[in-house]
Amino acid sequence: MTNETLLEVIGLKVHFPIRKGLFSKTVGHVYAVDGVSFHLRRGETMGLVGESGCGKTTVGRGILRLVEPTAGSIFFEGRNVLSLSQAGMKSFRCNAQIVFQDPYASLNPRMKIGQIISAPLHIHGIGTRMERRDRVKFLLEKVGLRAEHVDRYPHEFSGGQRQRIGVARALAIQPQLIIGDEPFSALDVSVQAQVINLFKNLQNEFQLSYVIIAHNLSVVRHISDRIAVMYLGKIVEIASSDELLEHPLHPYTVALLSSIPIPNPHLKRKRIILEGDVPSAITPPDHCKFHTRCPQRFGPCNQMDPEFREVAPDHWVACHLPFKKDDGS
Repeated sequence: MTNETLLEVIGLKVHFPIRKGLFSKTVGHVYAVDGVSFHLRRGETMGLVGESGCGKTTVGRGILRLVEPTAGSIFFEGRNVLSLSQAGMKSFRCNAQIVFQDPYASLNPRMKIGQIISAPLHIHGIGTRMERRDRVKFLLEKVGLRAEHVDRYPHEFSGGQRQRIGVARALAIQPQLIIGDEPFSALDVSVQAQVINLFKNLQNEFQLSYVIIAHNLSVVRHISDRIAVMYLGKIVEIASSDELLEHPLHPYTVALLSSIPIPNPHLKRKRIILEGDVPSAITPPDHCKFHTRCPQRFGPCNQMDPEFREVAPDHWVACHLPFKKDDGS
């Protein structure tokens, strides 16, 4: 891994309009992503975690412009993705691909595996027909399947095998960045470990950079160099995996970590149960979005937005608590 920045996301917002009435008048917005910033170094794996509905999948899709961002900037190798032309986007998508969550829904049941994996090569005009077929067979073997599987249909494979096919499709045009949208969550635990190891091996061989979206911290910790924690459309903490697990600073991160089981029947972790439900993304709380559920909230929490600050080398947090004075201010 190098210190060279491959991807930089600055103030990313994705707001979905709510329309009602005969003329589809906009009456509000869903603030799915509301000001997300982070960077990804070349060869690095960034884990993006949080509860369901926090906006992490929308961040991934927004980076690839599968949904159009409302505001912000996305720089890939120094170029702003949001200002690219149609031809520029085609070139960008040669370098950035996605592996979807559901291996059953992400593959066309009417297409053979060879057609599915070679589709990106065909779209971008890469290679002859025979060269594409050879590339498909090579990729199938790289992801742990056999070359003769090229003429089979998706229904002939298990869930883990289908996810491997999705990985092979993402690798077809030799991208630099792969966004994994919960690529392990639909798999059995034993298969999860196999696919995680596959991701690691492919990263080393093809010099890939990953953004892995997940809600399971115990899975993300094994593959990520750094972890970003999201809550209600915002990133509340970013740190290296070891730093985040050993010294979490945001109360929401602490609560998430308390839910990870300890693989020892003689040890118990004190579970932190957050009060209330996650607020609506249509009418999120003012200022700190977590203050309505935070067990350690105090004066400034519902009066001003917490600044996203670096409190230790490469450890960033958006919370008033680490800066709380003895008098409670």
